[in-house]
Amino acid sequence: MRARSWMVLILAAGVGLGELQARAGGGGGFGGGGGGGFGGGGFSGGGGGSGGDGDLGWLIFWLLRLCIEKPWFGVPLLGIVVWLFYTSGWKGVQKGEAYRQGQVIRKGAAIQSHRRRQEALAQLEQRDPGFDEGAFLERVNRAFLKIQTAWCGQDLGDVQAFISDGVDERFSLQIAEQKEDGWRDHMENLQVRRMQLVQVESDQVYDEVTVRVDASARDFRVDLRTGRRLSGSSMEEAFSEYWSFIRRPNAKTLKGGGLIEGRCPNCGSPLVLNESAQCESCESRVKSGAYDWVLSEITQASEWQIRDGGQVPGQRALLKKDPGFSVQALEDKASVVFWRMMAAYRAGKSGPIRKMASDDFVSKLEKTFAVSDSKGRAYPGEVAVGAVETVGLYPGDAWDRALVKVRWSGARFYQKPSGQRVRDGEKWIQTEILVLTRKGDVRTPLEQGLLSSHCPSCGGSVSSSAAEACEYCGQVIQDGSWDWVLEYRGGLYDPWIQSLVEQSKVLTPSHRGGLALAAWLVEVMLADGEIDAKEMKILEAYAKRAGLSTREVESLIEAGKSRSLQLEGPKEPGEAREWLMEMAEMALADGRISAEETQALQLLGKRLQFSSYDIQMLIRQARAKLYQESRSQIRDRASSRRG
Repeated sequence: MRARSWMVLILAAGVGLGELQARAGGGGGFGGGGGGGFGGGGFSGGGGGSGGDGDLGWLIFWLLRLCIEKPWFGVPLLGIVVWLFYTSGWKGVQKGEAYRQGQVIRKGAAIQSHRRRQEALAQLEQRDPGFDEGAFLERVNRAFLKIQTAWCGQDLGDVQAFISDGVDERFSLQIAEQKEDGWRDHMENLQVRRMQLVQVESDQVYDEVTVRVDASARDFRVDLRTGRRLSGSSMEEAFSEYWSFIRRPNAKTLKGGGLIEGRCPNCGSPLVLNESAQCESCESRVKSGAYDWVLSEITQASEWQIRDGGQVPGQRALLKKDPGFSVQALEDKASVVFWRMMAAYRAGKSGPIRKMASDDFVSKLEKTFAVSDSKGRAYPGEVAVGAVETVGLYPGDAWDRALVKVRWSGARFYQKPSGQRVRDGEKWIQTEILVLTRKGDVRTPLEQGLLSSHCPSCGGSVSSSAAEACEYCGQVIQDGSWDWVLEYRGGLYDPWIQSLVEQSKVLTPSHRGGLALAAWLVEVMLADGEIDAKEMKILEAYAKRAGLSTREVESLIEAGKSRSLQLEGPKEPGEAREWLMEMAEMALADGRISAEETQALQLLGKRLQFSSYDIQMLIRQARAKLYQESRSQIRDRASSRRG
């Protein structure tokens, strides 16, 4: 349509030129009162049509006439007209093809997600005929509300039975920090808007069910002494999280309630746990996942990605010599280690991490406690974790190693000699790798399960004392002869970590998560020191797609302005293209890409010396890739139905 309009104007110019040359200064031409010209009752007036077959015939007639009578004008015009029709038609074909591919992508993605979930659910229900999705979601809803109440009340007593040690350590440290600083979190009008079972995974050690929780609340801090509001929003804000629950494959659904309901899933009595996380009535290790579902991880929406069902590099080899190994238990251990390390930084003492890290690591850590400037001793505070992910496993004869990626945020605090703690600057966000190690002959005891902060020898709770041995059994547990211990920590591009990566190429640029890509976008936008209104609109559109909350976006901008965005970024053109491709695939996940998302890619591409055409081609390639994958899903479903 646009090409035809341009052709009309060009032809009009050509015809008008001829008439003016024939009747210089004469009337009765284009703009006459009642004629059939542009301003009368013809193309755009009264009841005339716009672009019918008669119009096209008229255009062709005048084009041919010009080519014959005025070839110096008509022939070049013919070339222009042909070009306009070609480009307009090609763009139309491209738009139509993009729309068609988008429909296929949406359909294929829905089929893939539904089929994977249904297959896993069918396997779960086959082993446990009593499992009911609706009843399970009701229990998750109950657990969610109980945990929010415990969090705001700063008392985990009612929820410790159904949360893993990793989750327990996270909450415990954060609550202790809040109490020490004199405030607590308060939530008003908390509403669960939706709960959706999004993934079911099973292996020989655990079943894992992940639920997306969409909720909203007014969330703010209040003074512990006066109850006065200190900070936070008075507006109701929506948030989304992914809650993962695990249990052993041979466990069965309980009819009379279990851990979430405050009852022992083994003997049925009201549950009271001892120091070894055992039921006081029957001495069962109820938090191991052997009897009931245990909350093992909470992942922010901006960081969660559906697992493709594949294994972590090195996992197959490790399972051959340790059949009880599980990624879930390793990540729970890594969470405990991370939070113990944060507790050590805050205390300025190695006690919290002493039994969970190697002697060499502890020795180096203790040296940082002595480093201070005129402001006092520095440490990270107000820490929050976005995601914990195992990225590589290195089984060996003498030692096993595991690389676990932790995405976290925090702010720099200083503790003055007087003991006063002062925050210095805005929050920053960073990614680092924890290197965990253990002796090569260690085998995972299944009964220990998710007891990551308990002694692997006797099951007693691991204290924060400076002693190397367990206070209950006297066993030395930080030498790697019983369980994973922290050997090293560093950035993704730390030279020593990179030397490990080169051994098996386990760290790939894929699956970075929305937060890392958003941080990259913020960094580019802040190259001139500010994010203008247009850029903010682009950022908000991308953040919505990536599942980032308003608070997360604000934190990214604050961290970017203070130059404290410590996230991985592409190091060379090939890797940068892969980052852009991942962002394009994320944008096209539902088959569509908005103008703002396209602008975000163009903005990043320009920074990396990619032309606008390069970005358009990249988007087409991403769409074509997802289209082919979706077509395969649709064909597979059709084949299975015929079969």
